[in-house]
Amino acid sequence: MRYENQSLTGMTIRLDDDEVVDCHLIDCQIIFGGKRQPVYSGNCALGCGFEFADSALITIEMLRRLLQVPSLRQMVLEELGLSGHTARAIH
Repeated sequence: MRYENQSLTGMTIRLDDDEVVDCHLIDCQIIFGGKRQPVYSGNCALGCGFEFADSALITIEMLRRLLQVPSLRQMVLEELGLSGHTARAIH
């Protein structure tokens, strides 16, 4: 479902299925599973929880482990745009 220019309260929003644009979200649960690029922009969220699930959770866990490896840490930070260096592609 696509939500646009709405006030959403107490909802569970799955970003794999829902599109949320220019909305006010209050006390919502936002879940991202990583099935597709989310459509989520221009929103204001108050008291909302955000959860990674499914493939997205696996990716987060993998990145967390890679950050623990000294020889890979800088590369991961660069890929995430969290370093002053230019990001490079992982092949």
